[in-house]
Amino acid sequence: MNIANALPIEGWMEPHDLEWLAAHAAGAKRILEVGSWHGRSTMVLADNTEGIIFAVDTWCGSEEHHGSLPDTDKHAYRDFCDRAYEAFQRNMKPYIDSGKVIPIHMSSVEAASMFREFNRAFGIDLKFDMVFIDAAHDYDNIKADLRVWRPFVKGLFCGHDAGHAPVMQAVQEEFPHRPANECSMWLVWL
Repeated sequence: MNIANALPIEGWMEPHDLEWLAAHAAGAKRILEVGSWHGRSTMVLADNTEGIIFAVDTWCGSEEHHGSLPDTDKHAYRDFCDRAYEAFQRNMKPYIDSGKVIPIHMSSVEAASMFREFNRAFGIDLKFDMVFIDAAHDYDNIKADLRVWRPFVKGLFCGHDAGHAPVMQAVQEEFPHRPANECSMWLVWL
């Protein structure tokens, strides 16, 4: 397992969480990550799989990131988002350039709609071996993420912040009697 390249990247995942991701990424060929921020978790996924990673994010952070931004300052908000995306691109440059990491710069729900349309247009049933959710942590957004990505999972459906009450409420409602927790991750095999 290689977590060394991920450790210097800004993020909230602890080393044991990164090790967990590395171990589970090792067997996956097609991974979808919802919530990539500066690329800490994306890096560990990319360093530990031979497959590809689709990194879905708005790069504008969750509500908890917006506390210092005035509601009326749209320029500051856009600058905040641009800086986050630039940090992700800088951190992931070799993997983006090689095609191993594919950034999808849109909301989770928009990206799922795009993949649904892709499946319909080409008559395929694109599935992911692993879908990792670590985006917004409020109940409504995590519930939406679970619902829109569940049909795309054939393997491990997992996410960060298993100790966060709104996250676990949404997970347990979507998967009654099935979610497990390891480290600070929730997981379901589909």
